[in-house]
Amino acid sequence: MGVAKLKKLVHEANILEDFALKNSHIVIDASSLYYFLYFQSTLDQSHGGDYSGLKDEVCQFFQALQDCGVTPHVILDGGTSPEKFDNLQTRLQNKLNKAKRITTGTNSSTLPGNRKILPPLTKDVFKQILTEKGIEFEQTFGEADRRIASLANELGCPVLSHDTDFHVYDLEEGFLPLYSETFEWKEKRNGHITAKRYRRPLFCRHFGIDPALMPVFAAIAGNDFSRFNDQRKFEQYFLPKSSEGLLMSDSNIQGPQREMNRLRAILEMLRILAPTLAHDSEQKQVQAVNEVLTLFGDETMDDRPFLESIKTYDVGPVAAETRGKVLPQWMVDKVQEGKLTSFVTDVLHHSRMMLTPLVEDFSQPSSHSAALRIRQFFYGLLLGQETCTEFDRADKKSMSHKKVRPVHPRVSEGELQQLQLQHLDQAPEDLRRHVLLEALESLGLHLRTSQTT
Repeated sequence: MGVAKLKKLVHEANILEDFALKNSHIVIDASSLYYFLYFQSTLDQSHGGDYSGLKDEVCQFFQALQDCGVTPHVILDGGTSPEKFDNLQTRLQNKLNKAKRITTGTNSSTLPGNRKILPPLTKDVFKQILTEKGIEFEQTFGEADRRIASLANELGCPVLSHDTDFHVYDLEEGFLPLYSETFEWKEKRNGHITAKRYRRPLFCRHFGIDPALMPVFAAIAGNDFSRFNDQRKFEQYFLPKSSEGLLMSDSNIQGPQREMNRLRAILEMLRILAPTLAHDSEQKQVQAVNEVLTLFGDETMDDRPFLESIKTYDVGPVAAETRGKVLPQWMVDKVQEGKLTSFVTDVLHHSRMMLTPLVEDFSQPSSHSAALRIRQFFYGLLLGQETCTEFDRADKKSMSHKKVRPVHPRVSEGELQQLQLQHLDQAPEDLRRHVLLEALESLGLHLRTSQTT
């Protein structure tokens, strides 16, 4: 999520401010929150998920906010952007690797970060808990980041998240990094939660970068949408030499430190470029990208991924409904209310289903295969005759994809019309039950049971 190693760079720059959270609003990145609460509490990962433990943590968290007079505004992702497709495939493979490591661990509650994997129903359980507690939330139709940033500026409050993209957004009240050492929600003092706050102006002042070029920095450094493969040229040209006369990027520097040196070099490059660029922010960003591609790219390199990446950091007014134009109004309402899973919008927009690897017996087929028939009925209702591409574990080591044909219920033409997507919510209860039982291959049993009662 976001720019790799940017959190560490900010930490080393020592630019986080002390912040007392009380008597205010706060916009919460939901995916960051349930990830944080699940793993901070070392809940079990090996047996399908400790959802009762998650409920306890979520309830305690929101009670802590209430005790400090803080009004939460929770925003959930509602789907994925097509531009992140390659990134999503990489994440699936990483999750498969993590799941395999968990199966070989003796105590999943103490696993290091590279073995953390959320149980499959975490997001749905989180939404149910919010509903039960009467905590308002909103689900977007795609990536939630822009909506989160826009709402925070509208309310004049900070964002709570661990996504490093929020280091880049122009947030008037900054953002509170959601880590145990920077957000001490279990240690309330004098009616407030002790936290650390990041503000973009302090970062820009520290590194001497024009704030308008922060999105360019993220796009070039590498986020979920783009990354410039400079083959270490940035470090060679823009990192200072050490006192021994050697480049700070010499081969003895490895891993995270090398990545941080690359970030420093990009910031220095943009600092040097800034005086030569236009005054208008948008023109400045386009010019900066073109300069970088001209100096360090090749003539075949396309600037569009970088420019599209930059646009994702625009914090202009964003309506709650951002990707619902192709959806019937009843679905728009249900998605926003969190009553429809984000799988629905992904299937409708992209005709694909990303099946997250599970912690399971890897000598056996994927557990997702057990529900294939149900998903085929699901695809039939959403896509009609169109196939859906499923991504699932192929074996112990790798992910694969395949085209899955939809299945339609054996009902009359008139009943099929009642199951059309535009008015699917109005289908009679008996018809909906019939479709469900047929998908479960339980229709015959149900009919026999009905005849004997």
